[in-house]
Amino acid sequence: MILEDSYAAARVVDSGRYLTSVNELCDHIPALRPRLLEHVTARLLASLDLAGCTKILVEEEKGAVIGAALSLATGLPLALARAYPYDVPGHRVDFDSEYTGGSLYVNGIEPGDRVCLVDDTLSTGGTLIALVKAVREIGAEVTEAAVVVEKPANGGREALRSRTGLEVGSLIRIDVSPDGVSVRAPSSDVGPAQAPTAFGFLRRMRPHTAPGLLVVVEGTDGAGKTTLVNGIGAELRASGHKVFSTFQPTPSARATEVFRGFAERGGNDPAIHRALYLVTLGDRLYHARATILPRLEAGETVICDRYIYTTVANALARGQHFDGWFQDTVALLPKPDLALLAHSPVDVAVQRIRQRPEERDRPIDIEHMTRVRTGFLDLVDGGHLTGLDTSLCDADETLRSALKAVEAARADREGAPRTGA
Repeated sequence: MILEDSYAAARVVDSGRYLTSVNELCDHIPALRPRLLEHVTARLLASLDLAGCTKILVEEEKGAVIGAALSLATGLPLALARAYPYDVPGHRVDFDSEYTGGSLYVNGIEPGDRVCLVDDTLSTGGTLIALVKAVREIGAEVTEAAVVVEKPANGGREALRSRTGLEVGSLIRIDVSPDGVSVRAPSSDVGPAQAPTAFGFLRRMRPHTAPGLLVVVEGTDGAGKTTLVNGIGAELRASGHKVFSTFQPTPSARATEVFRGFAERGGNDPAIHRALYLVTLGDRLYHARATILPRLEAGETVICDRYIYTTVANALARGQHFDGWFQDTVALLPKPDLALLAHSPVDVAVQRIRQRPEERDRPIDIEHMTRVRTGFLDLVDGGHLTGLDTSLCDADETLRSALKAVEAARADREGAPRTGA
């Protein structure tokens, strides 16, 4: 992905204390591309639960650009920790970081604030430790914390935890050596509330109180989603359950000029995609209230082919961020009792698509398809979807696994003991 690639291409220099990278995001060498900043902003927003936060706090030198992008995306005021006191009131705190030390002057944080603390890099932890200390001394609280990059070899996570008790999420981890920068996945010891795959706003969906069961099935094209949807419905009906099958986006949304224009012209214009997300999100909310919830109230099992997770995965694939209105609207959706993801390697999915006579020659954007699959798998890692790799077994075995998951979800809802899991 673009963030990982930018760090893999970074130069390595000796700061006098540690080896460090000179990179596009933090040092603007080369000049920072808007697409990279937008991509980082989207991934940070996906990792943070900003409900209740009142301000964003960043360190001025390298965090200001990231903080400004987050502030614009969320509408939250931005506070800075500056290296210069000026002649204005501010809270002074000493710090010692990977490559420098001294004092920072925190402006804009007030007693009672609930602060989202963001920084570009977690190395020794010195800057974040100082900022947490300052926030608490002011009488405010750090409720969320995230960094773009973590250098685990320098012990910052452990230092931050021992000195402040705070856990912090990172988008990527890097190792820096004289030979260059190697990029690896985020730390597995980050809890769900801090992990970059947490997508905190999805946790705001409301559990429904109806007697029915809401089962959502997601998947990329060629992964076996439709086969799974049909199989689950048929088996449940044969077992005597009342089943209602539906899909999103609905025909009314698909008939709009925005949707048809996107399907016909596509492209990478962010404005077009934002408009599409607005149309489909409104459609999902109306469909949930007008169609899904009444069926659940009637005690039926609702199987929905695609849900909000499709929008999230596609937005991530295109580097889009999740605006405040988007997150607030998602919070109004009923939370599924079970959300399944049918997935397979992209080459397997493409082979399946090509086996359909009507799609043998259809153009396929394999790069985008790969990014969407990655977005879906991030949702699996974050605990929002239950993944079923349809390439590892035949359709019957995949269906049996799905039915066990449905039974477990029903048992959880009814408080009954599980069987056959």
